[in-house]
Amino acid sequence: MESKSFFLGSFRASPIFFGGGLFFVFLVLDLGAADFDSRFFSSAAKQRAFQTQIEAILNAEDDIKLADRHYQVAKRTNAKDPRLEFAAGLVLFNQFEYDKAGTQFETATVNQQAIYLPASQARIVLHLMQTNRDAFLADTLNLTKLAADVQTEWIGSDQPQAAAGWLGEVMAFLALPKVEFLKPEELSQHEQQVQAALSPTMVLYWTLGKQKFQRKYEAFKLEIEEQQQQVKDQIESTSDKRTSRLDERRKKIEQQKESARRSAAEWRTLYDKQMDKTKKQLSRIQRDYTALETVAKRLSG
Repeated sequence: MESKSFFLGSFRASPIFFGGGLFFVFLVLDLGAADFDSRFFSSAAKQRAFQTQIEAILNAEDDIKLADRHYQVAKRTNAKDPRLEFAAGLVLFNQFEYDKAGTQFETATVNQQAIYLPASQARIVLHLMQTNRDAFLADTLNLTKLAADVQTEWIGSDQPQAAAGWLGEVMAFLALPKVEFLKPEELSQHEQQVQAALSPTMVLYWTLGKQKFQRKYEAFKLEIEEQQQQVKDQIESTSDKRTSRLDERRKKIEQQKESARRSAAEWRTLYDKQMDKTKKQLSRIQRDYTALETVAKRLSG
């Protein structure tokens, strides 16, 4: 990253890229879950100062100038710390600067000289959003190194398990029928490669990760089904009310017909006028009902 006005030099207005769908909803919360290790710092004061700047970068959100100021301060404190690159990558990610964000996440892992879990997660999500299959396969297998490398000192005690579990969630997502990111045979082969790279214990965490995603997905489906039922109930309620109103109108017409029997000409004029009005109302009711049915069909998939 450049030392002068990094964010201001990198930011540009970009259209929102909708990708990843349900997977992104489930996983984006994991991107900010980095557990920063105090062993990077020689003093507690230096650690606190750097951590404060990192948090300030992330909290700046859309204020690019503010994020840039905190980035410059943090870089003077510890320019080589991979967390600095990761925080900058998250800001770019939130600004939909996906290519530049990917570069920052990659720099974070290179500077660490090991797999930095949140940065690796972010890169994998980017690959999925950009349909970058080859890079996705490579980074997914690369992430298994974190789950296997239990001796790396900087890794927190739960990092290998978290990496294996998160990979399980990724695989469960890819197995959904409508995802079609990989062909079934490609997905099966890739799962075998991932499992082969993990220890039996980590395979257990990998399996638990798959089950975790499946539970979240089932809960999501139940929520959607409940919303669909609410729409159906609304349609039925609306239909019943309008049918009742229509009956009332018909009764009124009959009363008007009875009162007009004394004069055939008067009765015919009144009847024709009321029936024409009723037909228009029926047509409008039918259009409204059809529109509600269309909404229900769209929500039901």
